Amino acid sequence: MSAHDAVAAYLHERGTTVLDSSNEELLEAIHAAQRTRLILTMGLPRSGKSTWALKQGYPIVCGDALRLALHGQRWCPDAAPMVWTMARYMVKALFLAGHTTVIVDATNLLERLRRSWLSDDWDIYVHHEPTNADVCKARAIASGQEDLLPVIDRMVDYFEPLNIGWKTI
Repeated sequence: MSAHDAVAAYLHERGTTVLDSSNEELLEAIHAAQRTRLILTMGLPRSGKSTWALKQGYPIVCGDALRLALHGQRWCPDAAPMVWTMARYMVKALFLAGHTTVIVDATNLLERLRRSWLSDDWDIYVHHEPTNADVCKARAIASGQEDLLPVIDRMVDYFEPLNIGWKTI
């Protein structure tokens, strides 16, 4: 049922066609439905984050894609501040363009990185791909990305699980 149909059914049940303060519950539900939603992916490289994100059908902001576009390589440490500044502007621009859900496709393995996306402008959710390191390394080898093997090992060591309070999807 569409949002329009749900509102029409709600009003019909109450014998009215007018939304006013007596319909506060519905008005709150409509407001909540209009909130923008930012989804952060979380997981090791080659865990399936990008594959999951693509299947959702929402716009995706991806640090790897930004680095490739800017520097022609997946990782460039000196570019990190510029890449993530651009990513934040892209997220804001996508919401301003009318999208209600945007995905940030990144490892987001550290709490401080996840918290850096908190904003009053959107509700935030995390999608964790908990693929174990051995599977991620096998995928890296199979895709000719052996350079990711030490990166995966390093990320396993500093991974910080989600704290209580994060909404997951």
